[in-house]
Amino acid sequence: MSGFNDGNVMYMRLENFQTFKKIFLKFCPSFNFIAGPNGSGKSSIANAMVLVFGGTPKIIGRGKGVGEYVRFGEEEARIEVGVWIKGKEVRLCRCISRNNQSRYFADGKAYKKTEYEGLIGKLKENIGNLCQFLPQEKASEFTRLSPENLLGEVLLSVGDEEILRYMKELEELETERNKVADILEACGRKKECVERTVEVLEKDVKRANEKKKKEERIRIMDEKRDWIHYKLYTDEYGMVRRNISLLKKQIETKNEEVVNIESKIKELKSSEAYKEINELCKVLEEYDMNLVDLVEKAGNIHQEIEMLGVDEESLRNKREKRISNTERLEKEILDLQEEISKLEIPPQPQELDEARIKVLETKMSDLMRTRGKIQHESAELKRLVDDLSLKRKKFHEMDEMRLQMLRKYHADTYKAVCWLRENKHQFKDEVIEPPFVQLRIKDARYALEVENFLGFQSLSPFICKSADDFETFVRIMKDEKKWMINAIEAIKTDKRARKEEEGISKNMLKELGFEGVLSDFIECREETMNYLIVAGNFDLIPVSKASVDENLVFRKTNVKRMAAGGRYIEIKKSRYGSEYAIIYNPLKSRNLFSQNLSLRELEEIEEELGRKNSTRRENEEKLKGILKDCEVIDKELQGLYRERSLYNSQMMEIKRKETHARVLKGSMDRKKLEMKMLKDTKDLDEEEMKINESKRKLEALWKNKCDELSKCLSDEGYFDVFRSASKLFREIINVNKNIEALEESIKVGEKIKEELEEKVIEKKKESSKLKKMIEEKKVRLEKIERKEEYDKALAQLPNTIDELDEEIIKEKAQIKFYNIDSKAVGEFEVREKDLKELNEDISKYSKILESVKKKSLRIRDILVDKIGRIVSRIDEQFRNLFRKVGGDGRVMFIYDELDACKWKFNIMVKFHDDDSLEVLNSHRQSGGERSVAIILFLLAIQHYKPSPFRLVDEINQGMDGNNEKLVHDILVALSKEGNEQFFMITPKIAPNLNYSKSMKVIVLYSSQGCGVQENFVRYKSKMLT
Repeated sequence: MSGFNDGNVMYMRLENFQTFKKIFLKFCPSFNFIAGPNGSGKSSIANAMVLVFGGTPKIIGRGKGVGEYVRFGEEEARIEVGVWIKGKEVRLCRCISRNNQSRYFADGKAYKKTEYEGLIGKLKENIGNLCQFLPQEKASEFTRLSPENLLGEVLLSVGDEEILRYMKELEELETERNKVADILEACGRKKECVERTVEVLEKDVKRANEKKKKEERIRIMDEKRDWIHYKLYTDEYGMVRRNISLLKKQIETKNEEVVNIESKIKELKSSEAYKEINELCKVLEEYDMNLVDLVEKAGNIHQEIEMLGVDEESLRNKREKRISNTERLEKEILDLQEEISKLEIPPQPQELDEARIKVLETKMSDLMRTRGKIQHESAELKRLVDDLSLKRKKFHEMDEMRLQMLRKYHADTYKAVCWLRENKHQFKDEVIEPPFVQLRIKDARYALEVENFLGFQSLSPFICKSADDFETFVRIMKDEKKWMINAIEAIKTDKRARKEEEGISKNMLKELGFEGVLSDFIECREETMNYLIVAGNFDLIPVSKASVDENLVFRKTNVKRMAAGGRYIEIKKSRYGSEYAIIYNPLKSRNLFSQNLSLRELEEIEEELGRKNSTRRENEEKLKGILKDCEVIDKELQGLYRERSLYNSQMMEIKRKETHARVLKGSMDRKKLEMKMLKDTKDLDEEEMKINESKRKLEALWKNKCDELSKCLSDEGYFDVFRSASKLFREIINVNKNIEALEESIKVGEKIKEELEEKVIEKKKESSKLKKMIEEKKVRLEKIERKEEYDKALAQLPNTIDELDEEIIKEKAQIKFYNIDSKAVGEFEVREKDLKELNEDISKYSKILESVKKKSLRIRDILVDKIGRIVSRIDEQFRNLFRKVGGDGRVMFIYDELDACKWKFNIMVKFHDDDSLEVLNSHRQSGGERSVAIILFLLAIQHYKPSPFRLVDEINQGMDGNNEKLVHDILVALSKEGNEQFFMITPKIAPNLNYSKSMKVIVLYSSQGCGVQENFVRYKSKMLT
């Protein structure tokens, strides 16, 4: 087809895409001017262009998934464009489903996503580049691009593969250079640290070597001390063995001496005098035994007589004590009699009226029960009121929660709601908030079904009752606030006519097993309901919690979609026959209406709260009357209680005094009885008679024993034996002295022998110990290898134990001052190794850095030259275009002393002669000035490097009429040259615009509830004149 270049878009066909049910648009190869009012679907064309060329919602800047671009109530949308490629038309098609799935086609053949994107890449259709494609939602983003990012977008738009390859290579080299430089810097810092550590550790190693030498000297001194000890132990062991032999000989001598002494004692004890004295001693012993027996018996009798004297004394004391106790009791009895006579008991008080008290208490109890019943009822009412208030509070909290969900989901709509609530006075009639905020579910059981048929498109629009308010609201939102929101005019429908037209009744729905249609379960404003019925056919979507026979439903009715048994069910009928397919999808919860109350439930809560509060007020009045009666009765009862308390206290006092009198009388009777018992002395008299009788008998027995003792002592035979024994006793004394002397000698000999034996045992232990020590020293010393150097070292050391010990103590004391880390030597070796490796790494990375610097400098020079030439040509065209609108503009490439990633591309503009050139950004210029500059800049790029097409969406929103006309005239003039395709989408058209036959004007028109052709003709004439 003549006039089209490779990559130009020839036409677009849309089905079920956003606002369009079906539309077909043809384009020209130069300037395509698309105009239409807000809500007519202009931006839908730009969005379709993005998606069909492999774009995503992120590039558009609106929505999260492609499923949101499917027309409400439909399951799949279709985008098809015709693209001129190498002299022929290629049909590109993308089908998107509500579940965010996509299918791709080229000339009717299915492609995988990667294959399709490869095909788009060959066309150089880079719809993600803001210099080629600038949708409505991304227009402000262009001026917010940093100079660094803007350079990247320009280079991508120019599409020079060699520059992009060099740019990527240079950035990689600079990254590698920085990385190597960082490594070198880190190695240098690490080297400094290691060198300082080595310097410190070197001192510790030197001190460690000194410490090691001292420890070696101490070891040798310890070994020499062992040699000396070994010599001393060996000599001492020989001396001990000799002492043991000498002690054994002394023990044998002592044993012989003891035997001789024992034989002498035996000779002395066998003499005649010794035998005779023994016989006399036996006779004397018999006499002595008789005397001792008589003396003991006489002593016992005398002791018993003395004990009887003690009993007499005890008896006298008892008599005196009884007399004393009798006198005391007589005095106590007189005191008690006097106390009883003084005790006075008061008379009985008057009886109380207990019957009256009982009557009053019964009345009080009845009143208290009634009060408790009312209080319990009031508490229950309060609990119910609190529960209802909590439900009402949750209802209002859900409103706030909805707003927060809206804020998270679409911030612009949230801001618009907040703004509207504060600025309702600016509108003639009501502007209704989006259904997302005010829509409720009548029956919470059907929340799942309702949620699955509500998309963001159906939940987000503001509804304006007045056409004037609609224009005002849209102008403020889009032109002034720059908020991307949806708004519609209020729709009026005849629900009865719709039902009759569709041919379905409630009776038939019930017969088929449905509880109702979707609109039956939604509670909202009438205008909102009309919108949902028209836009989503909510009055024609049956709903059932149970499963139904869907085949029967589709045969008997015109229903296309329904919700039954927890599933979404839809029928897809063939356009060419009676065949159809049924699609099933499970219903998924979106938690939009969970824990929600309907407005009807809220009204019921308010009514119930009114009734409960009325009952509470009635109970409060009843409670006041009861409390007043209780107060009167309580006052009378308190007076009676005081009288009863006084009566009880008087009775207690009478009983206390009567009890005290009885206690005193009982005490006095007990004391009289005790005094009578004390005056009776019959038991003491009997005891005295017994003592006198025993005393008389013991005195007679005492006299008899004394006579027997006198008779025994006057016996002459006893004295003859005693005289003979006395004579022999002197001889025996001398013999006993000799025997004692000999026995003492035996004891001394035995003791000496024992001492000698103990010494032998001690010496044996000592010899055993020495032998063990000798063995230990011998084992240790045998391990030492005796060399000439070792013997010389030993010879230089002191030769005594004391001197060696003193020297060892000195050396050990010096070692304590060597405070050295035990790991220092090992750490020193590791650090020396690390230092060597670091030096090798520094040398290696220095060479790499030098090589990278040379290579990056060469590529940098090439890039600067190439980009400089590109920028120079774009700058020339940009200045020429800018002068046509009465201003001046430049583009600048800034690269001096900067890495490639920080190279900048600045767009410099001025719109007045008195101004100086300033960088184009979102803060310095007005919205209209930015729009002019962006379009001229895109045209300058297109002039340098034409792309298949460029598109801008509603970028002229902020322009005044003069600037809009200037830009439009430039585009018209360029369209006459016919070498580049440009799309401009606008919601308004400035008056007195020039048009060209080489451009194409597309006017979109949409009006809710009106499809009269004359309206469109009037609108078109108004817009284009």
